[in-house]
Amino acid sequence: MDVPYLTAHPLEFQSIDQWAQSARGLLPVESTIMVAIPELDGATSPMVFGGRTGGKGTTCHGCSRACTFDGAHDVHDMFVCSERTEQLVARVSRWVQLRLKPRDQRRLAIVLFN
Repeated sequence: MDVPYLTAHPLEFQSIDQWAQSARGLLPVESTIMVAIPELDGATSPMVFGGRTGGKGTTCHGCSRACTFDGAHDVHDMFVCSERTEQLVARVSRWVQLRLKPRDQRRLAIVLFN
């Protein structure tokens, strides 16, 4: 298809707030499902854009908006983080802008590990 394969994921096994407050970040199973396996298929730029609410009265610290979930939200409900979604939209927009630029005006950096 000759287009970048970007990955965006909701958190499955922890709430957005748990993820935000964790020094570890993604759980091992999430890293495998959301990062490692898609990378094997050529995916780039993995990004969390939402996840579970954490239940009634939970305040999410995943972004600066500090959303609080009321009684209408079950612990298993999935939500999109508005701030992270805006970041995702900006990232995709920059990829589109890069693609539209003439090749001689593109500036890229490639970082290889190992």
